[in-house]
Amino acid sequence: MRHDIEGDCGISLVFFMEDTAGARAVAAALRAEGVSCGTLFSKDFPDRHIFYHWHYIMEKRSPHRNGFPWTSPGMECSVEYSREMCPQTVSQLECAVVMGITQTMSDEYVDQNCAAIRKVAEALKNGELSVT
Repeated sequence: MRHDIEGDCGISLVFFMEDTAGARAVAAALRAEGVSCGTLFSKDFPDRHIFYHWHYIMEKRSPHRNGFPWTSPGMECSVEYSREMCPQTVSQLECAVVMGITQTMSDEYVDQNCAAIRKVAEALKNGELSVT
């Protein structure tokens, strides 16, 4: 595996499909080809970067006995959090297929994944993969 000389780094490869059903179908097809992947909302590949999985924030829990920062003196506004607060973001995330990238991936492993991605993409292009 070649590392970027400029120092860029990535931890995942993300494909966006037109809808949730498409994302799930592509992820399933890739897994059938041996690719470790999933959707951001699947139990197989949970993503704790999605804001509403942060229960301690959503529920305004605090490790401080005074409830800081939710009960800060002089706090001008009361923030309310909900799962529905960012509908466009959630809508886009529902269409994502995610593959993890690690520094231990061999060239052979990367080549196998690339071949599998090409195979699934071709099946999708030719209408051989049902995404409904």
